[in-house]
Amino acid sequence: MISKCLIVPYFGEYPPWMDSWMSNTERMADLGYDFLFDTDEADFKKRVWRKLGIECPPMTGTGRIWNFRPALGVLYEDEIKDFQWWGFTDFDCVYGRVENWVTDEFLDGLDVHSNHHSYICGPWSLFRNTPVVNNLFRHTDEWIGRMEGDDYSHGWCEKGFSEIVDQAHDEGLIRKAYTFWQTRDLNNYDTLHFEGDKLMEGKEEVFFAHFRRTKQYPVGAIR
Repeated sequence: MISKCLIVPYFGEYPPWMDSWMSNTERMADLGYDFLFDTDEADFKKRVWRKLGIECPPMTGTGRIWNFRPALGVLYEDEIKDFQWWGFTDFDCVYGRVENWVTDEFLDGLDVHSNHHSYICGPWSLFRNTPVVNNLFRHTDEWIGRMEGDDYSHGWCEKGFSEIVDQAHDEGLIRKAYTFWQTRDLNNYDTLHFEGDKLMEGKEEVFFAHFRRTKQYPVGAIR
């Protein structure tokens, strides 16, 4: 079984549905997944300086942590050294039968997997834990300003960094796969429910739901 670590730095109060999120992710431990949570902003700033040599702007109460996602494999390289893959996700997600979608056979042929059809997906992206993949963000000097800047999250991970991944794939440096195994309706989760371990949107099984617009844990998905 391929070992995977999902890195989730989060500075501030956890969302009110955190217990439901934790309950939903419990079974993922049996699928080779571990979670690395980091809630110490002061330590994170020191980590950024030590690993990247740049200043880290204030994090709490902002989405700036998302700008650092492309570099998480370097920032936490010591903690993830025994994992074959690392990745990131969000707390405003519900997961279904992960094992039926992201199989070992699927990952064997890849270096990057994003669960969005056209860019690196903040709620779910996985990266093979290798120096080449972990340092893709360095392919442009833009990363320094994006991470060090004091702007609110500007989507660089899903825009500029995605372009780097796409180019690296086209040049044969890495192998990527973009999928779209998620709910189609981003505003209404009334039909979302579980049938056993299957996460269903109406009559269709989905890998996960990302309720970023409603910011309310779907009632039908509470277990």
